Amino acid sequence: MEQDTQLTAEDLTTEAAVRPEPPTLRRRAKWVAALAVTVGIFVVLLLKIDVRSVGDALQATRLMPLLAAAALSIIIKVFLGADKWRRILAALSCRVSLVEATFIRTANGPLRTISPAKSGTLLAAVYLQRYCGLPFAKGVSSLLLERLQNLAVLLVFVVLGPMLFRAAAPAQLNHLFSGRALLVSGCVLAALGILYVFRRPLYALVARMSVKIANTIRDLASCFHEVRAGQQAGLLLYAAIGQVGEIAMGYLIFRAVGVAVPFGTVFVGLALIVIISNIPITVAGLGTREAALVILFASYGTEPMLLTVGILISAIGYMLPVVIGIPLLGPFVRRLTARAPARRPSSSCSPLTPKRPCF
Repeated sequence: MEQDTQLTAEDLTTEAAVRPEPPTLRRRAKWVAALAVTVGIFVVLLLKIDVRSVGDALQATRLMPLLAAAALSIIIKVFLGADKWRRILAALSCRVSLVEATFIRTANGPLRTISPAKSGTLLAAVYLQRYCGLPFAKGVSSLLLERLQNLAVLLVFVVLGPMLFRAAAPAQLNHLFSGRALLVSGCVLAALGILYVFRRPLYALVARMSVKIANTIRDLASCFHEVRAGQQAGLLLYAAIGQVGEIAMGYLIFRAVGVAVPFGTVFVGLALIVIISNIPITVAGLGTREAALVILFASYGTEPMLLTVGILISAIGYMLPVVIGIPLLGPFVRRLTARAPARRPSSSCSPLTPKRPCF
């Protein structure tokens, strides 16, 4: 009986390692700064753009394309993203069901959104460490691999999009179609490829300079080493499907508001906007997304209509999955702060049976 009610030294160590830390003053300052930038951008936009015209554009929005966009957002953000992450974890010998992966990602959505620089994403790695025995560094590495693959796909879209859809380019995107811009973008992709090919010699060089930095890099890059090249190619294809679906969602919203934009222009413009909105200077990319959209697509619609498109893309593509995750937030946080259960490496676990060891 005493073994069931008392914490062992190992449990206490695990508790200290994985219990979410209270927000520090520095973290709060970052979040307040991001919130201030978000509010500031919207204030500038609303001072420049007539609010009543935005309201009229919202009222005139067609419902069916919006519903289709919402369905696409749920499929991509909730289920497709969870399945891709589950496949990355499977390549790391961590067997997680689709239900479990969906639970972790969806419940973590609200925390990820409100945390500074999306640091709440790391709680997914904490969860896997507690209930599936996956080392924290590997969990972080799996999240990092997913994000970098999405970024790589978007960069390819920005580079190849002008070649595929040059006739559809608006004046605001002309700089993307210049030979110099394409050369710079190609060099960036080539540099990333070179870093990947020569990662081992570079790691050895860093290790000679600083063992601590080298160990950190090794832990964060563990997923890149353990996931085979063939598996990474399949995951890149998965990422491309997801990003195309996200762009298609944006195209449906353009159609719903009544802004006629060729799909090729949406393909290139939204790929660039997604990259911009991932810069962690605002809360969940709010503000930067809307401002970039108003600027880049200025030749295709009025500012109130374009701001309406931006607001709807943020609401449907980003806030809707967060709202879906709110009912799951309580169980997720309780499992994070509860006593660490018995666990085994390379395990699978279920939120429906919180006291069962992971097998």
